[in-house]
Amino acid sequence: MVKLFLISLILTSITLNCFGVCQYEEQDMKCAGWWENNAIFELKSQICLMCHQLRGHGGPNFRARCAHNCFHNRDFPTCMNDAKSMIIQHCDHATDKDGCLQRMKQLQPYERT
Repeated sequence: MVKLFLISLILTSITLNCFGVCQYEEQDMKCAGWWENNAIFELKSQICLMCHQLRGHGGPNFRARCAHNCFHNRDFPTCMNDAKSMIIQHCDHATDKDGCLQRMKQLQPYERT
């Protein structure tokens, strides 16, 4: 009985993890071509990963929710605000502080035409 429970728990965990990660990878494929600057896309993806690690208690696929609709959703701005203080702190120590802050401004979600 215990073995059956453990196997069920492991399979559920794998399914939930795959759901969140696989969904996120599909989102990568859809959005990657939308960005002129893949570095910006990658940075936004990293912000979602960081946010997932900080707020993962909100669900196993918080990372996918953050990246949903190419970062145009209610979760990404929240994650961006969480990351801003860390980015500003990083820029304070950067050699090119103005360039660093300019790149941060580019992270704001753009309006699709």
